[in-house]
Amino acid sequence: MKEKAGERAMFVHCHAHILNLVVCDSAEVSTTARDMFAVLKRLYAFFSTSPKRHGVYERNVQQLCNGVEGRKLLQLSSTTRWTARSDILEAVHNCLPAIIASLVEIEQWDNDASPLLNSIQKFDFVLAVCVLRELLLLCRSVSEYLQSADMDMLASITAISDLTNKLQAMRKDSQTAFHKMYEAACTTCCKPTIRIATPTADEPQLKRKRQAPRHLQGQFVMDRFLSGAGDTVVSSGTLDSKETTLRIDLFIPILEAVLSSITDRFSKQATEFMTHIMAFSPEHWASERSKEAVSCLAAAYSLDAALALAQYDLLVSPKDADGNDDVHERTERAKCKSLASLLAYMHQKKLSAVYREIYKLLEICATIPVTSACNERSHSKLKLIKTETRSTSGDERTEALLAIAVEKQICNAMSLSSLVDTFALKPRKIKL
Repeated sequence: MKEKAGERAMFVHCHAHILNLVVCDSAEVSTTARDMFAVLKRLYAFFSTSPKRHGVYERNVQQLCNGVEGRKLLQLSSTTRWTARSDILEAVHNCLPAIIASLVEIEQWDNDASPLLNSIQKFDFVLAVCVLRELLLLCRSVSEYLQSADMDMLASITAISDLTNKLQAMRKDSQTAFHKMYEAACTTCCKPTIRIATPTADEPQLKRKRQAPRHLQGQFVMDRFLSGAGDTVVSSGTLDSKETTLRIDLFIPILEAVLSSITDRFSKQATEFMTHIMAFSPEHWASERSKEAVSCLAAAYSLDAALALAQYDLLVSPKDADGNDDVHERTERAKCKSLASLLAYMHQKKLSAVYREIYKLLEICATIPVTSACNERSHSKLKLIKTETRSTSGDERTEALLAIAVEKQICNAMSLSSLVDTFALKPRKIKL
């Protein structure tokens, strides 16, 4: 393919995988977050390695969390599985009463439960679960959207932009965003089945700020670099509240890491070609830069740039028979938020022959892959299908089984009776 297309063929990294790396980066910046994931890893190993312990956990889940919807089984917090960390945070958030009750029960005959129970029955642990769960849910929704079969480059750029804007809004008003999570953690700790002590305003263990060194006085220094567990030199200032300290030490560093990682990792992929594709987004139709982008795209793929630009103007600014702006037609075209929907609209309205250069350009842009999730799923399914008992089956049968496994949703929507009728209409190869 590279030999035929030459320089016009471009390699695109999997956007879903890049977003997963962003999540991995964010989980390593805060000591509280690292400690929380370490506790979750020990918790999973504690219950999964013993059927007896796991039976106690399942019984407490049925008794204490029967009405809770969502994930309830603990899962290993893998660094390579994209949604593993979000899954285990969801399970711990939903079944924290059952986890504590199970550890209290197991503690009577197993001393290994005591360190885990002490680590979980801390407010910082519960708050870290609430904060990371909220942030990872945002990233997970975008990650699953990026793995959809009809994903194109325009939709992926829009999804990443929406996620960045949401995180930037949380960072701009970090006090309000964190206060909601802090209140949610306090509400969780005050439940009768959990009963974890929440911080108060006069806690003696809260440290006052260290006095800034003389050579740094008068400069901007983040508060989290002037506070720590081992601080002994303190100024005469007042005690910081626990909420402010955790917001500075936990919430803001994670948000900054996510935003910085998104900017760094996706900026490498945000080449001129990818930014030019935004010209087909309805929000950028009126921009002069969009016209320049269309000309650059057409020239890159050896199309008539002048003709493509003229057709682009007609496409985004339709006119009626009197030469006035056709508001209705423009509104209908503006509903096409992705390249695939715009292509489908042009094909339905028989516009592919009218705007030939633009249609070719849209086809090229729509076929550029955004993610390799579908290919990776195919390889994973092949390991499940090509077992020892099927090692002697032919290639045709293996390909058919693989297609059924990969396109499971389509197969489930089919009617079994209609398939049987279709099969019965075929002539039999064996004569009776």
